[in-house]
Amino acid sequence: MEEFSLENQEDSNQIEVKSPQCPHCEYSTDRKANLKRHIDSVHLGVKKHQCNICNFSTNEKAALKKHIDGIHLKLKDHKCTLCNYSTSRKTSLKRHMEGVHQGMNKHHCHFCDYDTNDKVDLKKHINNVHLRKNNHKCPNCEYTTNRKGCLNRHVDSVHLRMKNHQCEYCDYSASEKSAIKKHIESIHLRIKRIKCDMCAYRTTNKLAIKEHINGVHLSMNIHKCHLCDFSTNQKVSLKRHINGIHSRRKRHKCELCNYKTIHSTNLKNILIIFIWESKLRNVTYVIIAQLEKLTLESTLIVFI
Repeated sequence: MEEFSLENQEDSNQIEVKSPQCPHCEYSTDRKANLKRHIDSVHLGVKKHQCNICNFSTNEKAALKKHIDGIHLKLKDHKCTLCNYSTSRKTSLKRHMEGVHQGMNKHHCHFCDYDTNDKVDLKKHINNVHLRKNNHKCPNCEYTTNRKGCLNRHVDSVHLRMKNHQCEYCDYSASEKSAIKKHIESIHLRIKRIKCDMCAYRTTNKLAIKEHINGVHLSMNIHKCHLCDFSTNQKVSLKRHINGIHSRRKRHKCELCNYKTIHSTNLKNILIIFIWESKLRNVTYVIIAQLEKLTLESTLIVFI
């Protein structure tokens, strides 16, 4: 029989000491409280902390405080040292610094010139601007929107009757910052807005109302290409035309090889050939996903 010794016991204890491991995934931590919090939030979906103003809930007390400060109290404690930008989130300030001041915009929109340093922001941009997905629904009425911020403002102003914005010249208050701006312009500054006779569009600029009527209602192609006969009523369309036709920017890139082209149809043909030749399921999935993206882009360009 092997003799027992204190030295062997110490070695055994050192070997057996392990960080608490989650039984459902590979997560591990040196604190049991963290493990319990992880299991409750990730695997059990427990959210103990409920916002008393809206339906937001979380398992973190700090997250609830951030939510109330940023969404309902409109507190913006994190300020940029290089400009006037401020935000309620530290991560938003970091993205602002990287994207605006450090030029680290790595993610580019395939449909327009928008770029960002955050992949989540790019997805939101495509859903909101190009796909126009109204995936944020009000729990109290039939109101839907493609922006979470708009939904929060709707709940605050319509259902909670909150008026967080105060006029600095009188007692007028409103739930929308834009309403305060219009109030100051019309009441205190006496600025008259010019209204379009054909729709609800208003502006203080005579040139802007003229461009609006010509472009939207009369469909006049006032933006003309200086290199060919192409013309359009949208400045963005003209820029897209110049970049695609005259600058020869090959912005359509195959995700499986180094092939680039300025025409989406060329890339489509290459991808279709790849599908027939490919025998790997995961590769075929990538090709189909890219084809769907190209088809969507072509559809958007037709309707723009």
